[in-house]
Amino acid sequence: MKRLLAVLGLHHPLEGGIFGKVWPFPAVIGATLLIAWATEVAAFFMSRGMALAILAFLQVSPEFAVEAVLAKNAAQDPTQLQFVTANFTGSNRLLVGAALPIIFLIGRRVLSREGRWPGHLVIAAPHAVEILALTVPSLYSFVWVLRGRLGLLDTVLLVAMFGAYLYLLSKLPPAEAEEVELLRGVPKRVMETGSRRFQRNFAIGAFLVGGTVLLFSAEPFVHGMQEIGRYLHVPPYLLLQWVAPLLSEFPEFFTVIYWSRQGRVPQAFMNIVAAKINQWTLLIAMIPLVFVITHLVRGQGDFTIRFDYHQRIEILLTAMQGLFAASCLFKFRFLRWEAYALLGLWLIQLFDPLIDPLPFVQPLPAIFGGTDPDGQKIIVREYITVVFFALTVFELIRYRAEFRLFSYFAEMWRTYIRPQPSAAA
Repeated sequence: MKRLLAVLGLHHPLEGGIFGKVWPFPAVIGATLLIAWATEVAAFFMSRGMALAILAFLQVSPEFAVEAVLAKNAAQDPTQLQFVTANFTGSNRLLVGAALPIIFLIGRRVLSREGRWPGHLVIAAPHAVEILALTVPSLYSFVWVLRGRLGLLDTVLLVAMFGAYLYLLSKLPPAEAEEVELLRGVPKRVMETGSRRFQRNFAIGAFLVGGTVLLFSAEPFVHGMQEIGRYLHVPPYLLLQWVAPLLSEFPEFFTVIYWSRQGRVPQAFMNIVAAKINQWTLLIAMIPLVFVITHLVRGQGDFTIRFDYHQRIEILLTAMQGLFAASCLFKFRFLRWEAYALLGLWLIQLFDPLIDPLPFVQPLPAIFGGTDPDGQKIIVREYITVVFFALTVFELIRYRAEFRLFSYFAEMWRTYIRPQPSAAA
């Protein structure tokens, strides 16, 4: 009865009950919707990729806040480092393993109903910039994960990758005026006013208001849900690898489901790709920076983050999943079997503790790989990593004749980034 009263907010083991923890929920939804509308309108003033990059940055701000706190705690207590890797690997695998397939499945249903489904998800040529920006950090992650450490040099390189990505996006053209007909709801009404000044002010205002509300409401929302999870006895590692990322990634999920149900499936899909790029560059780059600043404040001299075997396996699995997803997009179409492969493998590693025979002996180590009392390794994570590697090799061989990434990127480069003077000139 006490627990029921607490959940109803009539008792105070959760400092006021559940109502005191979920008050930011409507604020997060409203802010996310505002930012989504701003992105649709802004795509007519800047490249769609740049608008999605801004959207993704605002959406992942809760994840940055959570990760910064975890990195600071890890600098003060090395035993907390496992929670740093748990959070950023969990959030990245959630985006790629769950969000991308969900968008595909919703989009297939919506577009099939409208008679517009070609059998696969088509990616437009200008998105070559995002696909390349997803591939390069995914490849580089193998360097620092196999090296077993992360430092300030990695921060500099990852920030440089993100900066190059934004520079390339800034050179691409905005959406065509004819695409206004594809809009729905508020963005369409804004664009139909015909006033460029009003449209621009709406986009800027919606970005600012939505971003500000999201900035101040997302962290209390995540922390409130974490407290509820702890109250319900969710293990800390599970809480930080799956519950916290699911909550902090809520803005992305809300936006992409909203767009997918409207039939704007490629835009929803590339929103998740942009969020993944943000997290696999800026988010990881932030971790050594926070680590170093904390050590400097405390007067300590070790500025390098070192990963143990289990943490490296977690990161390697995440990196291999990202590389497989990137390879799926080299041909600029995303297929049904690829969506099912990502979703299926994500579900297997999500329920790893349930399918592994050892969780009943050691529930926490089983989640991220460990040993049983007899010293036998738990290797579900390693097997899934190998499967992702095999699928990537298969993708590269099976569809090599369809690869368009480098030719499309070269076309974008010649046309928009470094345009060549015409022969007539």
